Amino acid sequence: MTVLVTGASGFIGRRLCQSLRGDHLAFRGLQRNATANSCYVPGNLCDPGSLAQACIGVGSVFHCA
Repeated sequence: MTVLVTGASGFIGRRLCQSLRGDHLAFRGLQRNATANSCYVPGNLCDPGSLAQACIGVGSVFHCA
């Protein structure tokens, strides 16, 4: 199961993503300015389209934004 982490570039979200990566769990980090890493996707919570795109194939969401 893939999880979505909102606020992945913030203090809590960044550490959560590091922990998920360390535990070899599938995740997708939502960031306004996503890096060139396949685990992160560009998006904004205020943009329903980008949020819907980020949620495709996701089983759970950690809302850290």
